[in-house]
Amino acid sequence: MRKATLLVIFLILCVGLTGCYSNKKSAPIVQNHDEAPTEEDEIYKYNAYVDLNNYIVKDFAETLDDYFKHLGNEQDPKFEKYFSFVPRSISKYDIEKLEKAFNASHHQPQYASVDGAAQELYPQMAELINLLAEAHTYYKLKSYVDDNYVKAKELHTKIVNCYKIYQPLANKYCANFNAIASEREKRRLENYKNRGQLLKYHCLSVLMHAEALQQEMDEQQITADNILDLDLPKFQGRYNLLIADVNEIMKYSKDEQALKKEGITNSGRYESYINDIIEVKVCATQLMERVKQRRNFEKHQLGSRFFRESVDGSPEKFNKKLSDAIREYNYLN
Repeated sequence: MRKATLLVIFLILCVGLTGCYSNKKSAPIVQNHDEAPTEEDEIYKYNAYVDLNNYIVKDFAETLDDYFKHLGNEQDPKFEKYFSFVPRSISKYDIEKLEKAFNASHHQPQYASVDGAAQELYPQMAELINLLAEAHTYYKLKSYVDDNYVKAKELHTKIVNCYKIYQPLANKYCANFNAIASEREKRRLENYKNRGQLLKYHCLSVLMHAEALQQEMDEQQITADNILDLDLPKFQGRYNLLIADVNEIMKYSKDEQALKKEGITNSGRYESYINDIIEVKVCATQLMERVKQRRNFEKHQLGSRFFRESVDGSPEKFNKKLSDAIREYNYLN
């Protein structure tokens, strides 16, 4: 699945990659070490790594952020007077992403730095998932009322300690895989260009430029809280590249002959993706306008992730729309 992999690589806590598609549904065939991996084996393994990367940087990161926001990240948890928090649940499908990537790490082809990082990450991430699942059940049942928060404190200490080990391992995995994915995406982009598949070229290129905008904000540590500190000239330069891609996409997407030439038959899916890209562009434009006009956010607009991702001109809304576009891109091919 292409997801955030497009890889386009993004920031470890805010970015995703895009993957490739294959008709293969099951796990890759177990090979002798002397056998060369097939193209399907490579796609299967690459996409397993993409899915895990995207889960780490988005859904799992949000689950952890939500937990620590309510209970803190110190050894002793904090409980509000009228406590009613329930941690987010973790689905069986999400757990399968970790299992699939770990299993793939033992198969060909080898991605030495990533295979090792996945194997190091697996036990710690699996333990953290189990602890969070246990916490979800505990808080959902309001068992803290029955035991006066005794188990809540025990679980919290375990989660905090496990997270401290997990986080550098997750960062290592994502960084190692992003390095491989970035080179792969550059090659894919070049192939589109050489084949004259210009709509496909710009559909991928625009994501890479949008991710560059995201990375620029990440490097400057810009959020809705300090939006006016954005170095606008740096942002503007990357923004101009995104605009150029958007303009080309709008041109080629209306050319029926060009679509036919590129073998694009799922025009409805492309239309949906293009709509997402337009929203990404609009978010970037609104963000720049806010900075130019020196308009800070109101305090009530910063109260939660929902508000931050909903208010015009916020980095959080830009990131949310970019994530949506990446998800949609993953279904194009």
